[in-house]
Amino acid sequence: MTALAKYCAGYAEPEILLLMGLAIGAHDNVLIVPTYRETPEFFYRLHQSLLCRRSVLLVLVINQPDNDLDKRPNQTLFQSIRAQLYDPTAQGNLTYGRLANSQSSVLLVDRFSSQPLPPKEAVGLARKIGNDIAAELIRLKLVHNPVLFNTDADTQLPDNYFAAITASSQPNSACIYPFRHHCDDTPLGEATQLYELRLQHYVDGLERAGSPFAFHTIGSTLAIDVNAYAMVRGFPKRAAGEDFYLLNKLAKVAPVVCLDRPTLVIDARTSDRVPFGTGPAVHRLLECQDPRAEAIFYHPSTFSELGHCLTALSHCPKSLKALHEWGLSEISLDALERINIATFFNRLSAQHRKESINTDAWRQFYTRRLGDWFDAFKTLKFIHHLRDSDYPNINYRQLELLNQQAR
Repeated sequence: MTALAKYCAGYAEPEILLLMGLAIGAHDNVLIVPTYRETPEFFYRLHQSLLCRRSVLLVLVINQPDNDLDKRPNQTLFQSIRAQLYDPTAQGNLTYGRLANSQSSVLLVDRFSSQPLPPKEAVGLARKIGNDIAAELIRLKLVHNPVLFNTDADTQLPDNYFAAITASSQPNSACIYPFRHHCDDTPLGEATQLYELRLQHYVDGLERAGSPFAFHTIGSTLAIDVNAYAMVRGFPKRAAGEDFYLLNKLAKVAPVVCLDRPTLVIDARTSDRVPFGTGPAVHRLLECQDPRAEAIFYHPSTFSELGHCLTALSHCPKSLKALHEWGLSEISLDALERINIATFFNRLSAQHRKESINTDAWRQFYTRRLGDWFDAFKTLKFIHHLRDSDYPNINYRQLELLNQQAR
C-alpha cells in the first residue's frame, strides 16, 4: 500500500467513508476552507472568481465547538450555500452539489449541528476533516492535482492561485503563498500591519540565522503535497497552532517552498475563534494605548545567537563541551541545556556505532537527526529562553533604532 492508501485506511476521519454514497464528479483541484461563524459573503466572492472559472471542488467544513450553543450563524451559512447548489444530495453529514453554469462543485461538511467539535481540537480537527476528505478524493482519482489547497474565509485568492503550484517544479512537502493583510489607516488596520511586521521579523530572523524553518505558518496560505500529508498523518487536532505543527512535521519529509507569487490578501479583523494567532494578537494590540510601544518583537540578538548555534552544530559536535570549544556563548549554551540537547547527544551516540564517527556517513546521519531534533518547535523554545534571560522583547520603535544602527 502507498503512504496515501495507508493513511486513508487507518488514520483519516470517518467522513471519508460517506464519500462513496455521493456521485462526486472529477475536478482539477480541491480547495479546503474551514469556517466558523462566517457570513456567506466570502462564498459569493469565491463563486464569482475562482469557482466559476476553474474546475474546483470546494470542501467547506462548517464547524463549531460543542461549548458554543448558538448555531444560527452556521445554519444561515449552510442554508445560503446549499441554495446555490444544483440538485444537492446528502450522505450523513455531507452535502454535495454542482454550481450552476460552472465546472466547480461544493462539498459541505456539517460539523456544527449534530456533531460539533471538542473545543480542544476545534480548528485543527476541522482542517483535518477537510484535508482527509480531499486526500481520499485524490486517491480515488476524482481530483487530478495531488495538492491540498488550504485557505480561510478571510482570504482573497487571485486568479492564478492554482497555476502557481502547477508550474512549480521543485520537489516539496508544501508550498506557502506570500500574503499581506488588507490594512487601512484605522486603528484596526494599523494594529494588523504592526503584527504582520512582527510575523515577518521572525521569519527574516530565522532566515538570517540559517534556520531551515524560515517560513510563515499561516493556515490560509498552505498548499500541501498529498503524499507528504499522509506521511505525517495529517493535521494535528489542536485548537490553535495546527498549521505550525503540521509544517514542522512536513519540513522533515521534504522542503517547504516559499513562493514568490501570487500574493494572497487577508482581511484585517480581530477574532476570538482561536486562543492565539493573528486575530487575538490584533485584538490585544487594539486594547493598548500605543501599540507601537508594545514589546512584541524578538530582539535581533536572539537570531544572532541562533545563527552561531546552528553554525557550531553543523560541525557535528558530540557534546555540550564540544560546543563550548567552538566558541558558543554561555547564553546559548544555557538555552541549549534548557531545551535538553543532552538527550539529542545521548540518543545520537546510542544509535550510531562509535567506529563510524567522523565519516561522511556519520555526517549525513548527524545532519538528518539534528534536523529532526532541532526543529521549528525547539527553535522557538531556544529563542524564548533567550528572550526570558538576556534579550527581552522590544517594541517597534526600538527595533527601528536597532535596524538603523545596523545599517
